[in-house]
Amino acid sequence: MSHYEKIWWLEDNKIGGMPKPPVEEIANLKKSGLGAIASFLEGQDNLEEYRENGIEFFWSPIVDDEAPTKEQVAEFVKFVEKTLEQGLSLAVHCKGGNGRAGTMLAAYYMSKGKSSEEVLKFMRGINPRAVATEVQEQFLNSLN
Repeated sequence: MSHYEKIWWLEDNKIGGMPKPPVEEIANLKKSGLGAIASFLEGQDNLEEYRENGIEFFWSPIVDDEAPTKEQVAEFVKFVEKTLEQGLSLAVHCKGGNGRAGTMLAAYYMSKGKSSEEVLKFMRGINPRAVATEVQEQFLNSLN
């Protein structure tokens, strides 16, 4: 299975989440049509490889199992909007692609006027593990 097939799309081939890609899969992600990646890992893993392969990227470190700051969400929302305006498909990841990635994806959809309850229901219908911790869920509830 290619890493591209591990993307859980919230909008077909537009925006989704995924586990951290192995370095050897990054060129294949680009060839499969992925144009942008957002990483919420604590370290700068793969950033140089994204650059070398012509993939737009956004990096904003979040401690594993924790929630982002509202500032991180605001910057991410700007990146998503710019990416989608450019017609690029975007995959968001942390290590496993559920907790931090899911939280940021949920926050993006909430920035468009959706409640945390409706966003989590929608996302968990696609990926039941989206938004992994109570801390992350409480953060999203604080955005309502």
